[in-house]
Amino acid sequence: MIHAFAMMLAASHWPMQVGGRWEMTSAFNKKPMVFEVTGELNGVFRVRWENPWVQAEFGFKPAAGRVDLASLDMGQGIFAMPEGTVYFDFEKPEGGSWSNALGTITVVGKPRAVQTPSGKYENCIEIRARDTKGSDTFWTFAPGVGPVRFGQGRGAFLLANYRVEQPAPAAPTVSAGSKRWIAIDANPPPNEGYSRASKENRAKMARQAGANFLYYAPKWNELEPSEGRYQTAELEERFAVAQQNGWPVALNIRTVDTNQRSMPGAYARWDFGDPKTADRLTALLRKVAELGGGQVRWLTIGNEANDYFKSRKGEIRGYEQLLRRVIPAARELFPGVEVSVNFTWYAMGDLSRDYKPLVSLCDFVSLTYYPLNADLTFRPPGKRTATSRTWSGMRVASVCSCRRWATRRRTRSHRRASRLNSSHGCSRRCGRIQA
Repeated sequence: MIHAFAMMLAASHWPMQVGGRWEMTSAFNKKPMVFEVTGELNGVFRVRWENPWVQAEFGFKPAAGRVDLASLDMGQGIFAMPEGTVYFDFEKPEGGSWSNALGTITVVGKPRAVQTPSGKYENCIEIRARDTKGSDTFWTFAPGVGPVRFGQGRGAFLLANYRVEQPAPAAPTVSAGSKRWIAIDANPPPNEGYSRASKENRAKMARQAGANFLYYAPKWNELEPSEGRYQTAELEERFAVAQQNGWPVALNIRTVDTNQRSMPGAYARWDFGDPKTADRLTALLRKVAELGGGQVRWLTIGNEANDYFKSRKGEIRGYEQLLRRVIPAARELFPGVEVSVNFTWYAMGDLSRDYKPLVSLCDFVSLTYYPLNADLTFRPPGKRTATSRTWSGMRVASVCSCRRWATRRRTRSHRRASRLNSSHGCSRRCGRIQA
């Protein structure tokens, strides 16, 4: 879709593609003005606007000969605009005007020639946006280029450099073992509501705070309420948020959730080792892969599994068989994925004993850790450190101040280990958006 819009607007006055960037400078201001297209979802491009006065983010939806404003964030949250709100109309004749919720917009000059540090641009259009308080801003666009001037007179910002095409991705220079991965529960507050725009806004805030991946832990019976019937709306929404922010995804399919199974009713009594169980779980993973499998970098099968198996030791063998059947399919469906089973932190002493058949199949060990005491004070870090030493086969890469931490296992039979250096978000589905 991104490329389709870019091709359609190749001759437009603001061609948009993710990665596009326009930098302007002014003789009267040391700080440059920057427009950058940071993401796209359903034809709406997120355009970050940095300037000396305020940081803002537009949600622009290009159409033939114009750009509509779908949303606006001036630093106080995302505000959705009515459908079809025209912001820039490049086909209007000189003197033509239109109005929207922000004010009145007029084409004040067409065509114009504009000299900038990056060169001279012909056939430009100058547009004046007058807000409801009577304040004016002036925008000048060159065909096939985008904004070349903001403002008027000697203090105007002029285009210094730009790129319309998305830059080629840089070769990775950081290994999985040396990068710190952090996810944050980014939940909209009650007074903001639970709209799509609100969740996207909170994900943006999480990204700005340093989050660099998305963690999502649905139950199997949430994704598949009944045999062969999938409910994936929330999963698709999470994938869209991850794509919008450039995040990989850590997905935990909760086949078991602490002390109980979370399987669809039709399979709830099946033995884990029954090939039919593996077939149905593989079918679910295939459905997930169709929706956004390329984003899944880590896959966990089961949540706090030790709380389930500690009173059902006889089922561990069946779960091992389930993993042996499902993991090869998962690696085929999600190229490059690393697979694990989640345990609680206090099961560390049992990982090399009771749960060794499961851990031996994992690429990393995933642990849930709760640093809060009952009175909401934090446990001293030293207690966690002492606990982490109870299993000599593990290296702790980092601990999230929230709830989850993960490490790469290190056993004699395993190839030379390196750290996953991963810090996950909450293991429980306590929030709406796991960012």
